[in-house]
Amino acid sequence: HDLGYLRTDSRYAGAWMQNILFEYNYVRRVYAQGFYLGPNFVENSVAIKDIEVANNRIEDTGGSAISGKCWFEGTNSVHDNQSYRTGTNLVNSNSRSGMHLTGGTASFYNNWVEDIGAGNTTAPGLVKAIRFAQDGGPPDNSAFNGYGPYDSFEVRAYNNVIVNSADDGLATYLSAASVAGMVPYFYNNTIVTCGDRG
Repeated sequence: HDLGYLRTDSRYAGAWMQNILFEYNYVRRVYAQGFYLGPNFVENSVAIKDIEVANNRIEDTGGSAISGKCWFEGTNSVHDNQSYRTGTNLVNSNSRSGMHLTGGTASFYNNWVEDIGAGNTTAPGLVKAIRFAQDGGPPDNSAFNGYGPYDSFEVRAYNNVIVNSADDGLATYLSAASVAGMVPYFYNNTIVTCGDRG
């Protein structure tokens, strides 16, 4: 399912998509992401809060199994999911993860992530099993379409099992000094066989 293209106009600045549950779905053989949940950082986007993605099985996706964006506030979680053979498509290098969140706060726990980016040789440095990134926004210490201001976002990854990532197991990064950073907590994860770093 794709929640990445839901928009409103400026009359609804600060509106939220909230109380969203994706549970007990089976997704297999899709060209891009299994779930794409949230908009890019563009004018009049509607951010997400209080989202739960749980107990899903996602296999054979060209992009990430689960891709989240703009989860700025609330209690957001991705847990007890299984993903196999994700991130194999060569089209979008930023979507070659097992699971990832771009911008926001969330906890990723009790997930099984296996065979990430297999055969993906054009940008192996971008293949991550679980990735938290702050890429392009929202701006540090300023409001974003009625949200914020935000100094940083707390993200957690714990009790996950990662097996066979073409590049890294767990990763977090900040792409520009002008955006709110991410504060990561990684603990109690099991990481086996990575092409680069655990």
